[in-house]
Amino acid sequence: MQSHLGVVASGDWVVADPAGRWRFGDVVPAASHPWPRSHSERGESDRRVDIDGSITHLRVRGQRLYNLTDRSTILGATVGKPSNAKGRLIDSAIHLLYAGSYGSVSVNDLCTHAEVNKGSFYHFFPSKRDLALAALEAQCEIFSTGLFDQAFATDIPPLERFTRFFTLAAAFHAERAVNGCLLGCPFGNLALEMTTQDSVIRDTIRDVFGRLRSYFERALEDAQAADQIGEIDVRATARCLFTYLEGVCLMSKVDNDPQVFLEMAPGVIRLITQHGD
Repeated sequence: MQSHLGVVASGDWVVADPAGRWRFGDVVPAASHPWPRSHSERGESDRRVDIDGSITHLRVRGQRLYNLTDRSTILGATVGKPSNAKGRLIDSAIHLLYAGSYGSVSVNDLCTHAEVNKGSFYHFFPSKRDLALAALEAQCEIFSTGLFDQAFATDIPPLERFTRFFTLAAAFHAERAVNGCLLGCPFGNLALEMTTQDSVIRDTIRDVFGRLRSYFERALEDAQAADQIGEIDVRATARCLFTYLEGVCLMSKVDNDPQVFLEMAPGVIRLITQHGD
């Protein structure tokens, strides 16, 4: 019989075993493992393995290495690089949902784009909605670190940060164009499609908007402290500015022109000063 190096979990998940008792993904208590301890190597960190070229995530408290045979459930398993299947699925959701729509993208589309099988998909995400929620969180982080953090850094006066934001936003959205088309705001796009259909998605988008709007609120508070503006309702003004931003995102998408951000930048300062009158 041909011998293969295999991996067997001694914790929560099992990949394979010499007797062929278990299949990948079966939940097996550590006490039910029949293999001799003399053949084991134990570890305490999460493990991932490459099974027949397919990276698969395992959640285990320890692991044993065995020389499996052709009677084993899974053959040819070797300890591989850490799995990035979950990350690939999130990246694919970001790309496909942003460039298309929630309704037009299927689980099959997501798996194909991520080069992940359906079993792996449902291991990480119970549904397409759960993946979409993870993609929203990832997009929020991308926008926060790639745009908002830079624009609202405190190295320049508060009101100038708003002008810088719109300047950077023009380049940020232009860089993410697909096939020459600006995609607009990923959160606004999904909101238009899904908020009347799915309350969980709606609540997540509202939370994301709140987190991004907080950058506006902090800059307005700084502007007040620096006597750049008078007393205003910071929360209401930030909400007005963020609504203005979403409109600019939409119009730049309709015109397919990032220049719209630059053209509309002076308007945000006028809105702030009007609220301070």
